[in-house]
Amino acid sequence: MTSLYLLQFACLIISAMLALLLAMGRLQTEEIHRSYERSRWALLGAMLLLAIHYALQMTLGIRAQSDAGGTIVNILFYTPTAYLVTYSILNIECNKRRRWRYVACGAAVYAIILALFGIGLTPKVCLLSPHLQWTLHALFLLAMAGSVGAALVEIHRNHGKVEADTGADIGLYLRFTWSGYIMLCCSALLLVFAIVYRPLLFIIGPVMMLSLFFFVFNFVAMGYNLTPIEDVLSGEIGNDDPSSDPNDENVSSAAPKVLTKKRIDYIAATLEKWCEEKNFRDSNVNMASLSHQIGVSRRELSQYFEQEIHDTFRVWLSNVRFCEAQRLILSHPDYSNESISAACGFSSRSQLYHIFSNRTGMTPREWSEKSLQDS
Repeated sequence: MTSLYLLQFACLIISAMLALLLAMGRLQTEEIHRSYERSRWALLGAMLLLAIHYALQMTLGIRAQSDAGGTIVNILFYTPTAYLVTYSILNIECNKRRRWRYVACGAAVYAIILALFGIGLTPKVCLLSPHLQWTLHALFLLAMAGSVGAALVEIHRNHGKVEADTGADIGLYLRFTWSGYIMLCCSALLLVFAIVYRPLLFIIGPVMMLSLFFFVFNFVAMGYNLTPIEDVLSGEIGNDDPSSDPNDENVSSAAPKVLTKKRIDYIAATLEKWCEEKNFRDSNVNMASLSHQIGVSRRELSQYFEQEIHDTFRVWLSNVRFCEAQRLILSHPDYSNESISAACGFSSRSQLYHIFSNRTGMTPREWSEKSLQDS
């Protein structure tokens, strides 16, 4: 049993386990999010493709017999796998138009790869000829670069939007995006060179599997708490607002850049009423749901926070919750930190500790003790 066979067997086991993890993840989620489910099925398909690929490599010994033959088979399987992984990211991160633009481009490149492969099987052309191999490899490089570039552009496009317009803990989303960065940048592009040089496979292969495992694990974890960011990314709430979809390329710029005094007073009054009704206790509230609740478009809300508050929705909401936490701590010293965080809309006790640490340099208990001493 060779080291190459053992590497292929390990990759087969990991791919199959990740496919099982993605399949079983559906049984653990209470709510169904259409975009997330489509992404989950795309990732599941990618893992199954990898498992089939490694099973064929082990059974037929393609790589063991010829590096040239193994490279061609790698290209045939890795290209759609990369497309499916990237699609799983784009399906969450971007709108339908840009997503299908990527699908169309990817399908065209893969169709050319399949056509060249078919030509190589004809009697007049040798599949292992250097010219055909380098052409296939160039197309593979183009496909992998496109997959990496498309995903990273969309992640970068939405990163700031999610941080500004989401009031909940977005740690799971950030870990998902960072794992996407690591997997795509460190593995996919290096794989282009590894498939033509066997010794590199023993280095890049385990790195690719490890980063893929990290990505899938964070993808599954994000599925448990997708609600706080789903509306921000998809713009499904508040569709009466022409700017409700931050990724819409056809958004009109006709809305006024500066709000009138009358409109400012109205928005301020509605926000004050919203706070008086303690609606900030909803840990999943975001800019989209707030817009829907108070009947003010997301564009106007963004203008209001920028023009009057001079900060983002996230910072404003943190201030509201922080003030409520201070009030509750002083008026109910017997309340636990878990009760305080839940009553103020923090998604976890760690969020409460984090905001007190940033703003006072103390824990909630230390701040409470100091406040009592000062009074």
